[in-house]
Amino acid sequence: MRAVPQQQGPKILRIGVVQGGKVTDERLIKQRGSVTIGPSERAMFVVASRRIPPNFKLFEEIGSDYYLQFLDGMKGRVALAGGISQLDKLRGQAKRVTVAGGVSAYRVRLNERSRGKVVVGETTFLFQFVAPPPVQPRPQLPVSVQRGMGGDIDWFTTIVAAFSFLLHFFFVALVYSDWMDQVVDDDVAVTQLVESVRSLPPPPALEKPQADVDSDATANATAEAATPKATKKVASKGAGKGGKGAAGKGTGKAGQAEGDAKSAEIASQLAALEVETLAALGSGGPATGNVLTGDSDVPAGLLNE
Repeated sequence: MRAVPQQQGPKILRIGVVQGGKVTDERLIKQRGSVTIGPSERAMFVVASRRIPPNFKLFEEIGSDYYLQFLDGMKGRVALAGGISQLDKLRGQAKRVTVAGGVSAYRVRLNERSRGKVVVGETTFLFQFVAPPPVQPRPQLPVSVQRGMGGDIDWFTTIVAAFSFLLHFFFVALVYSDWMDQVVDDDVAVTQLVESVRSLPPPPALEKPQADVDSDATANATAEAATPKATKKVASKGAGKGGKGAAGKGTGKAGQAEGDAKSAEIASQLAALEVETLAALGSGGPATGNVLTGDSDVPAGLLNE
């Protein structure tokens, strides 16, 4: 790591306060100025002593130099350019001045190498001149906190993806929209429906069960067997009557007999067909019976069955 560069300029005071053998306070006078002590709350260091004025300047700045001011009764020693001296011995060398409140004090000039201690009652002040500390940068939040949630987003990729999604959704909505469908005329649609129904192929022929086919064949054979017998009977009767009657009368009766024979044949065929139909459809239920008996009022439930 790089060494922290020292700030250039005059040294500043470093003062420590010792009470009861313990350091209770320590300060760096970064802004060069006078250091006051006393019982007043406005003093920089509060000292509960009535022997000193309320705001006594222990270290007074005059021009660009610091001066140590002490009163009678204060003890201590100071390291100056000429060596370490006690405050009692410095009274003869110090300049006598009058401070606020008309109190007489002693003033000694200090340099940047000076250090020492001053005892005021039960409080001891330790001082020395040190290089000013480097200017601390303004505290700032971490970069991750400053950016927030949107700081880590790749906006170019996000915008491209958003436009891509919008374009795809637009095409999908275009395909499923109603205004893209063709306009349909109702009359034309109905006509097309009718034509399509007409063009449907006919339904396949229904295949009869084998039992129905056999019953139909039996009925036809019975009808054919009965027809010659009836014809013979009518013919024999006509022949006998013709021998007894006139020839013209015999001819008319023969024609009538032939018509009666045909009527009887048709009646017998219809009767046989009706019997076979009833036999084939007898298991269809009451709906079939109602239709065959001539009653067309059939309930819907029976038709469904």
